[in-house]
Amino acid sequence: MHEQGVVLFSLDHSGCFLHEQAQPRRRAGFQSRRWYDSEYSQVLFTGCWAGTGSPGGDKSSTHVDLRWDRTATPDKSWGVKTYANCFKGSSYTTNGEWHGLSGGNHFFQIAKIGGESSNPYLRLSVKRVEVDTTKAD
Repeated sequence: MHEQGVVLFSLDHSGCFLHEQAQPRRRAGFQSRRWYDSEYSQVLFTGCWAGTGSPGGDKSSTHVDLRWDRTATPDKSWGVKTYANCFKGSSYTTNGEWHGLSGGNHFFQIAKIGGESSNPYLRLSVKRVEVDTTKAD
């Protein structure tokens, strides 16, 4: 499965690409929609911005935690990756790859924005997100 052009914070119910206009900004703790996967997942962010909107409030990284959504037991983290390259401009991409996943529903969660997990004023906006579950590319 390879989903291209999915807008991170403005997905329709089928996960289809909507448009590349200004997106609502999300806080640390935001969770993506779920997808079925086993063995391998890659999550790509293109065109990232994070900050408070105030002068000097811009940040240059976010931490992405890939998680296994398990019913009746706590979700399992497959590890956290730091995404920074996508903050260089609207056409720059950062990708994280996770290997050895168990079969089931997975999602990513924004663990930190600019190294902070609890600042209520920090927001993250991502122009484009892609989820690739095939290592063949």
